[in-house]
Amino acid sequence: MTRQNRIVLFLFFILGIFGLFYLSSGNIIPVGQTDTILFACLMMLAFSILFVEHFFTKPADVLASNIAILLMLSPLREHLDKMGIWYTIFYSYNLVLLFSSFTALFLLDSDKSEKSFENTLSSILKKFAVHFGNAKVLYGGLFILTMLFYVDSQSIEFLLLFLFSSLILFCEPKKFIDEISIKKHRAGNDIGEIIGVQSRNIFLTKLFTKRVPVKRFDFVQFRYAMGSEKTLHRGMIVDNYFLNQEQWVKVLSNNEIRQAFAEYPEDEIKKDNILYKLEQNEEKPEFLDRFVGVVIDGSTIQRLRFEYGQYAKMGTISEGALLTVNIRNTPVLYQVVQGITEVETLESKNESGFIVGEAVQLGVWNADKTTFEKFGWVPEINSPVYVAPSIDEVNAGEGETVVGSIPDTNYPAILRMDEAVTHHTAILGVTGVGKSVFSRQLIKDIVENDTKAIIVDFTGEHKDKLQSDLAPKLIIPSGTKLADYKSRIKSFLDSDEKAAIFEIPDMADSAGMFRAIDAFFNNIFLIAKENKANENLQKICIVLEEAHTVVPEWNFISEREYQNIVNRIAQIALQGRKYEVGFIVIAQRTANVAKTILTQCNTIIAFRQFDNTSSEFLANYLGPDMIKALPSLEDRTAIAVGKAFKANIPMIFRVPDIEEN
Repeated sequence: MTRQNRIVLFLFFILGIFGLFYLSSGNIIPVGQTDTILFACLMMLAFSILFVEHFFTKPADVLASNIAILLMLSPLREHLDKMGIWYTIFYSYNLVLLFSSFTALFLLDSDKSEKSFENTLSSILKKFAVHFGNAKVLYGGLFILTMLFYVDSQSIEFLLLFLFSSLILFCEPKKFIDEISIKKHRAGNDIGEIIGVQSRNIFLTKLFTKRVPVKRFDFVQFRYAMGSEKTLHRGMIVDNYFLNQEQWVKVLSNNEIRQAFAEYPEDEIKKDNILYKLEQNEEKPEFLDRFVGVVIDGSTIQRLRFEYGQYAKMGTISEGALLTVNIRNTPVLYQVVQGITEVETLESKNESGFIVGEAVQLGVWNADKTTFEKFGWVPEINSPVYVAPSIDEVNAGEGETVVGSIPDTNYPAILRMDEAVTHHTAILGVTGVGKSVFSRQLIKDIVENDTKAIIVDFTGEHKDKLQSDLAPKLIIPSGTKLADYKSRIKSFLDSDEKAAIFEIPDMADSAGMFRAIDAFFNNIFLIAKENKANENLQKICIVLEEAHTVVPEWNFISEREYQNIVNRIAQIALQGRKYEVGFIVIAQRTANVAKTILTQCNTIIAFRQFDNTSSEFLANYLGPDMIKALPSLEDRTAIAVGKAFKANIPMIFRVPDIEEN
């Protein structure tokens, strides 16, 4: 009920009380102590219900009512003798409430925990006082006792007093008036009044009590007047909250929303600075297909937090989705890494659930350089968040290859193949996520870049899968003597063949396997050094499939000899760049692969992984926000980071469909 309505209703009650006493006694002003008590009770009852306790009762209200009643009753003890024991009961009842409310206020300590003894006892006494000490109970009780003992129940006065008090105590006329007013008011779409501009494009509005229902992300229109200037606005409700027992909303009005509703009629706008709900046609504005939500608190330069909006298409919002926010008139791109459900507790103790998304900044897309460039500032709160639009088709430059794209977009993940080889690349992920298929496609792209590929394969899978495209040669057949390894490798490097397979000998002869692996890597390194000395550098890419078998971590190695071999391979990886020798390390779990090898990989392509060791190791490369996405990546989706990628920042990308014979 509005303040004006409460004042009008109170004046109506005053006139009614005066009229009541005039009809019953012939006097407008009460004469005698009994009539004075009845008159005072009715007046205080109406005043308390309409003004003091029209929302709820506070201990201070109980305290004030108790003191007023006790001051009224104390000098009238002898005059109210007809009440008998009821006088003592009612007087004692008020004393108990007085003590309870006073003690509740005295014990309350905001500097202590809510669960402390003082605050716990204060809360109990408060609940007792406000429940049993509201104005209806106190003034209504005194009025009924006085009427029963001092007014003839057969008289017209008793009937009139009974009817009038029942109207105030039980019929609650203010609720009746509110219902009528709300039904009448709901015929229009005016829902609140603009109080001011909180920040650029954000208008602060106090909602009317009587209005049509509205919720967050509803659209509104209003004419904002400041002095002689008036401007038509269309906007969106982006936040709502309670303040001083009144509901408020924040309205975002930017150019895109205004343009989207430019053709809507403004006939509904009858008053300036009044907010009107905008009824939409079945055809929604085009920008709603891209609208995701609004920026909320907690966002930083690197991390975006946004509240997910109801209009966003669920199919476009998922892990890896690309979003855009305008910051200083610049479209900055972010990639979704997490979604969180949260609950907002309102002042009225109601709870409202909503979804908060988290995204990391990729930067501003530079079409000329075909890469992302970091942007050094944070978006404003309540800025709209959209699904990123498509860009013109991007072609890879010389020495580059497109290995995938950001999910549901045509923004490419571009790999520089020379850096991928010479600065070493690790491809990690559990079985069945598309890791091996992706690796084979990458090998095809690399050999087309004037690079020889030698695949160290324990599974034998690559020989068959690459046969139709590269026809890889078995570089060292079974039974080849160690002394012949160098000539076999040199023969392949001098030939026109692009790819070769080195199959690791049978595990049954572990000592022989160690010596074969050692001889293979030592001879490749010797040949590369000789080539450099003869100014005949040749790019060589060594692919370690199932790397945990070839270069396992220390705690998986039992023979001392093999530990030395792993160290020598690590030294080759460290110095290989000088001789155009690089590695592609493919493994299921980082925990099982020698960290002396992995730490030299300057490019990481991480498919889905679950173990803590992988997450802890990769967090150094991917960062704390992006690492959250690792366990839930979809098949054929990976996180890329490192020197070989043009973006040079962690990003989620999807591998294209690759058909193999």
